[in-house]
Amino acid sequence: MLIRTSKQRRHFCISSINFIFNPQLASDLEAKLKFPSYGATLSQKLTSDSLMSCDLVIEDKLLKNLKQTFSYSRKAFDGLSNATIKSRYTTDAAVLDMDMFFKSAIPDFSSSLVLRYVVG
Repeated sequence: MLIRTSKQRRHFCISSINFIFNPQLASDLEAKLKFPSYGATLSQKLTSDSLMSCDLVIEDKLLKNLKQTFSYSRKAFDGLSNATIKSRYTTDAAVLDMDMFFKSAIPDFSSSLVLRYVVG
């Protein structure tokens, strides 16, 4: 079952899945709110596994072709949390990614650079 509704700036989605072989029912509740003047999208998701997550995406406001994603998720009853900051800068000649993962006291960094060169 999937229920969707959306307005110009708001989007709500409710979905549920029934597993045939394993008698379980899983469901999600997701809400998105867009701020076009700021180039930002805020999305929140709550699952039946007690996982709450929130994402904030900002595009082309700090620098043209720069997309930044701030993510946070938390298991409600376990107390486990996870935070991520992702940045991607794209041009015609290169794609640069920089990710920071906050799973412990010291953040993990991951970066990549893809260069493009066309012969001819």
